[in-house]
Amino acid sequence: KRVLFYNAFFILICLLLFAAGLILAQPLIQFLAKGKLTASSLEQTMTYFKYQLAGVLIFCCVFPMSTYLGIRSSLKNLFIFISLPWFVLSIALYFWAASYGPLLAAKMNVIVYAIHALLVVKFYFFEASLDSSALLRTKYFKTLLRFAVPKRLRRSS
Repeated sequence: KRVLFYNAFFILICLLLFAAGLILAQPLIQFLAKGKLTASSLEQTMTYFKYQLAGVLIFCCVFPMSTYLGIRSSLKNLFIFISLPWFVLSIALYFWAASYGPLLAAKMNVIVYAIHALLVVKFYFFEASLDSSALLRTKYFKTLLRFAVPKRLRRSS
């Protein structure tokens, strides 16, 4: 319960920083560009920045929970159930989005970080209480193995 309380407090701080980022972004970018960006380029830069900022907000909102999991859980399980699926999905989604242009790739930040947040929350509430051997017998792990290991290797084992 303490983790959830601190996470809620941290989310409030993240939201305040997000609002400050949205308010201060345009003046800061204009100052840093010092006349090098046209009005349309500045608007495009602001659009990209807003999606990147939203993605970072989502990522930061689960930071206390993921830090707690790093202390209390097996790092092997965290890698298998959070990092590996997130890495594979991120590569696929960014590759697909980049083929449609930079704006969709910027928008993909929100989706990719939301996937990370969902994986962290799912692990916290459903898998963190299991021991390592029970965790490897879960339906989620078996499904992950089904996609990760070729059929011919599964049959021989």
